[in-house]
Amino acid sequence: MPEGTLWLAFCAVNDSTYALLFADRLLAHLAGCGVDLSQLVVQTDNGSEFGGTWNRRHGLPAFTKLVEHKYGCRQHRFNPPHRSTYNSDVEAVHGIMEPEFYPLERFRGSVSAFLGQAYSYQLYFNLLRRNSATAGRTPEQLRQARAPTVSPQVCLLPPVMLSSLAAQDLPLPRQVLEGHDVPGYVTSDPVC
Repeated sequence: MPEGTLWLAFCAVNDSTYALLFADRLLAHLAGCGVDLSQLVVQTDNGSEFGGTWNRRHGLPAFTKLVEHKYGCRQHRFNPPHRSTYNSDVEAVHGIMEPEFYPLERFRGSVSAFLGQAYSYQLYFNLLRRNSATAGRTPEQLRQARAPTVSPQVCLLPPVMLSSLAAQDLPLPRQVLEGHDVPGYVTSDPVC
């Protein structure tokens, strides 16, 4: 979305599995908020996590299949090589978030506390932080002007640790987890 909305997710490694999990989660959220995915072009850099090094003789990369086939987005497009300006929005967010969030917060304690801090920053960024590049408007103000039929909930997807089962929104019934070969101390409560 051209509004500059920020959605966060975290993982231990930068690889195609986590890129797929995050894209799947985000695109499902966008569709649920009324974004017309058939008009959406998903643009990524040429990183291997997006299939940028995929051997095209073997068909489409998994990321492209997810974006175009599962969600019906108009296109998954790679940035042209050596064109850093095509990724300028993402780099701008890094340039803003790195001095505003990481050095100002103390990350001690649980993963859930960290995710709460990240969510607070994401809400601040999307709903309150004015951007000089957009005439002093927030991403939510831009959404209201450009896409009034899209739900304001679009800004509210909470950050997750992608390695957590809780991030996958998969209900795991107790009987699946407490079986014959699984000890009874395993529960269906999400573990981060």
